[in-house]
Amino acid sequence: MIAWLGCGDRNGGPTSTDNNAPEGEQGQSSGDSADLAIPVLAILPEFELTDHNGKLFGSSQLRGNVWVANYFFTKCKATCPAQTAKMAKINKKLQATSGWRDISLVSISVDPDNDTPESLSEYAKEAKVKNHNWKFLTGDKDAIWRLCTEEFKLPVSSGSDPANPISHSPKAVLVDQHMRVRGYYEITSEDGLHQLNEDIGQLLLEKIPFPKDLLNPTWLESRRKDQIEKANG
Repeated sequence: MIAWLGCGDRNGGPTSTDNNAPEGEQGQSSGDSADLAIPVLAILPEFELTDHNGKLFGSSQLRGNVWVANYFFTKCKATCPAQTAKMAKINKKLQATSGWRDISLVSISVDPDNDTPESLSEYAKEAKVKNHNWKFLTGDKDAIWRLCTEEFKLPVSSGSDPANPISHSPKAVLVDQHMRVRGYYEITSEDGLHQLNEDIGQLLLEKIPFPKDLLNPTWLESRRKDQIEKANG
């Protein structure tokens, strides 16, 4: 269990600056999630991109894990370096916990035309990423921007500043094992980072483990054979 206490605003994604959330979703749960300590803010679709190792990676690999996503690009001189530094801090802290294998970190490039798997691989080395839990993703630009704005509810657009040609949200997004967005966090602030750490631990508690012998008990096969024999009789 992870229990890093802190304070912050887990619903900080769709706000006055990130105003893409559907009406009624801000800070509220949906469906049967009314009793959850952390609200459900959106449900992500299936998606598939390419990681910094050149392999396909997406929702199929993430489903079943708690994961944290952020949007960035390697040539960014604004908030991206700070975001990556905080993600590295989260990555290091998670590896010291017993549940780190059930957690993934995902950094998605909003500049995939320049951020190839090769350049992302170099970026990952600079960030000292040595484990498989943190992936840097690239892919089709239109698909990534649509995923960012329509599904993650975060803004992204072409900027007028040559030094920072793409404007995007610096917030990290917490997603649960069922591909549901559970919070937005200003991880460049200590309060936001602490709240994210606390909420990761909370989502891990929601995961109910099923032992393999419970899902596929040893007596099931013998019962099946016995029933078949009786049916034939």
